[in-house]
Amino acid sequence: MGFHGVCRSTVIFVFCLSWTLPSPAWGEWYLSPGLGASGGYTSNRFEEAGGTGSSYSLIAPSLDLTWLGPESAEGSIALAYTRTDYLESGAGSAERMSVGVSGANRFGGTFASLTFFGGVFEDSEQPWDDFSWLGLSPTASWEFSKTTSAQLGVSVTRREYDSRQTSSGKDQVDTTAEAIPAIRWWGLTPALKFWSDLPLAYNDSNADQDDYWSAGAGVGVDIAPAGPVLFGLWARWARLDYRQGGAVTSEDRTDTPVSAGAWCTYRLAPWAELTASGTWLDNRSTVDSSDYTVWLAVAGIRFIH
Repeated sequence: MGFHGVCRSTVIFVFCLSWTLPSPAWGEWYLSPGLGASGGYTSNRFEEAGGTGSSYSLIAPSLDLTWLGPESAEGSIALAYTRTDYLESGAGSAERMSVGVSGANRFGGTFASLTFFGGVFEDSEQPWDDFSWLGLSPTASWEFSKTTSAQLGVSVTRREYDSRQTSSGKDQVDTTAEAIPAIRWWGLTPALKFWSDLPLAYNDSNADQDDYWSAGAGVGVDIAPAGPVLFGLWARWARLDYRQGGAVTSEDRTDTPVSAGAWCTYRLAPWAELTASGTWLDNRSTVDSSDYTVWLAVAGIRFIH
């Protein structure tokens, strides 16, 4: 999970409406249904050594209920469903259903939020990867100046696999704890926003071969020149050290995924924009069967509210 599976190709078509619901004096409610449809290409459908590519189509309805309370208090409930149909023979389909409930407020110079989330993932061609998950994520952010801010996000996620079993015959259960400190800096002009983060994670599994520690680093820049164009560049590196019931040894598996990407949007109107992006991921492992590379290129249009 964690640092893997970051390459997905999409051409996005979205239409979203929003209604303001009757609200009492202590806040306002907004109901926002959305619908996305996309198509794209991934060079490695199953993210495996020697994998083959596939074009695909995706449908993604969603429903968000947002509450804006007094001062800076806010909350939301988000429901989402995605279905991806891969168009190559034998590539199958995948479905994901998720829900998130969050609340946030400002306490002095700190803006804090707490999110509870869960969902179900199913893949028609890889049923051993089907799982459900539950988790929570507290996050805090601080503005040190008009040009610099920092954020610390922490999450704990429990995944229960439907048919993946351990050597003892039990269903596999993983619990991942992750911390992501990040900083953002508005460079020499407001049009440049630099960011960097240092993700740290630990996965505890009842299948010993899937226990790991990981650390990584990401950097990027978002650029907003005058006019309707926005674009950005990013790069990421990570190291995952797997262990089998004890300290990491030279015989255990180590993965070092490296990825990079670029994106661009062109605002046609307040409710529509053109999009384009590209992503590349190379995962190197001490286990040859876990070496793989995947890339994507994508362009599309998005309707937004």
